[in-house]
Amino acid sequence: MTDALPMTTSAVVGREDEIAIGSMTMVKVDGRRLVLIRTSTGYHALDNACPHEGYGLVQGALDGELLTCEWHNWKFDVRDGSCVLGEEAVTAHEVSVVDGDIIVSVVRPDPAQVRAATAASLDRGIDAQYNGQIARDSLRLLRAGASPLDIIWQALRRTTPRTEYGWTHAMAMTTDCIAALEGLDGDDRLVPVAQAVSAMAESELRRPERPRPASVTPPASGAFEQYRSLVESEQADGADALLTGALLDGLTRDEAARWLLQAVCDHHLDFGHGAIYVQKAFEMLDALGWERAADLLPHVSYMHVLATREDKLPYMRPFLRAVVDAGIVDRWTDVADPAWSGRDALVRVLLGTDPVAGVTASRVALGEGAGIVGVLDAVSVAASERMIRHDVEHERHPDVSGYGWLDITHSLTYVNAARWAWHTAPSADTARLAMFTVFHVIDGGRAAAPVIEPIEAVIGRSPGGVPLAAALATNDPDAAVAAAMTEPVDDVGEALVRASLDDRSGALIVVAHHVKTVRAAIREAEHTGSQLPLAAAARFLAAPARQRFVAQAVQRARHLLTTGAPPPR
Repeated sequence: MTDALPMTTSAVVGREDEIAIGSMTMVKVDGRRLVLIRTSTGYHALDNACPHEGYGLVQGALDGELLTCEWHNWKFDVRDGSCVLGEEAVTAHEVSVVDGDIIVSVVRPDPAQVRAATAASLDRGIDAQYNGQIARDSLRLLRAGASPLDIIWQALRRTTPRTEYGWTHAMAMTTDCIAALEGLDGDDRLVPVAQAVSAMAESELRRPERPRPASVTPPASGAFEQYRSLVESEQADGADALLTGALLDGLTRDEAARWLLQAVCDHHLDFGHGAIYVQKAFEMLDALGWERAADLLPHVSYMHVLATREDKLPYMRPFLRAVVDAGIVDRWTDVADPAWSGRDALVRVLLGTDPVAGVTASRVALGEGAGIVGVLDAVSVAASERMIRHDVEHERHPDVSGYGWLDITHSLTYVNAARWAWHTAPSADTARLAMFTVFHVIDGGRAAAPVIEPIEAVIGRSPGGVPLAAALATNDPDAAVAAAMTEPVDDVGEALVRASLDDRSGALIVVAHHVKTVRAAIREAEHTGSQLPLAAAARFLAAPARQRFVAQAVQRARHLLTTGAPPPR
């Protein structure tokens, strides 16, 4: 079916002698409200609704050719509708005078014209991070037949080249916004689209494009080893050029996954962000199309080159020695026994504070038939318990070394990324990544109270009978946990997705963690057969989270400049 041709509707709206120079009046053409304006340059017609929030321009102030909407001081040139102060232009219409009759012609353009003009406007909105313009233009595009993925891809192409250090939380959040589109239609699709586009715009606001090297053709053999060496030696431009060239040369999805996963399996990379971003990038490409890989994946690679290799730090050394001594990674080929029943015992150790004990318990579990997936399941449950047990008062009074919400949620998103990596490419390398998640969840307990009560007792004290939506709306974390444990799983998942997209924080970093944690929780609940991940995400969304970190930065600065030492772990 083709788009309809443009249609022009013309109507006589008055007589020349009925409107004086410097005056305005509202008229209608085919039911559309317009403001008719006469200035010294002639007659002009604009949509009466200010594009900001729809207030009537006829109620504004006219000064020569400048029309001001006095509600929020947006200003427009009446000759063409261009915006002089504000975010976007107002639509102008043709005016003619025939035998004293003032005739206004309204042209309804075809959807293709609307999409082209609106796409240009959306770029301007992204560049300035005008969230209102982003929302309005995204809705116009949707109503003109653009797909949500088209809009998101436009924003990705606009912002990704400006990433200073490669992929960000905003890009990862975008992947989960794409997933949130499932089952939505019509205008309901706007919320995840606008959240994704606005997040990318905020993350890269007014940054210049990062210079990138020209791609190089990969060698006929040894390209993977060369890429791995470039990443390991932190040669960012070389790794970018080689990966881009390989993708343009036809590198397959599976082989590209091996390239990108290797970096995050070699190291406990940047608090788990490395693995999480690889997962999100490939899931994004599954939705957008593999042909766009060369535009996205090199930015993930750039992040890998610059990221902290935390396994090189002193605090991880005992854990890594224990992993090697126990031969954990060598057990990756062990077949999981469906009858394995030791998950609860492994979870109890993971809720402790001794990473080496976690290695020992993981080795025992593997010997009993847990398989790597069983270990990941235990990490998932332990990560969920950490979140359910987290003292929300800690958010209000963090000490120098304290773990907050944004720290402990990473255990859940990290294990989900490690699970994705294991299913994508099961190997000794992805088994090593699974062990990094063991360390991460135990390390997350260093600022937590000792685990004494069973989780059932903790949840049992939560007030029941409050629907999850109500508990989230009233910021009641305990009631949210109880509801998430008792309501139907699908209903809980839908409520959490809606809440995560509902601006529950003023800080992008917190909103991004809301969205990512909910998506990880839904998947982990499916994999583990437990509603604990959902309850953990519900508590996170309902509880207060620190949104600024200035006071914490002050604490750390005073500690450093007073003692000359890093904060205690």
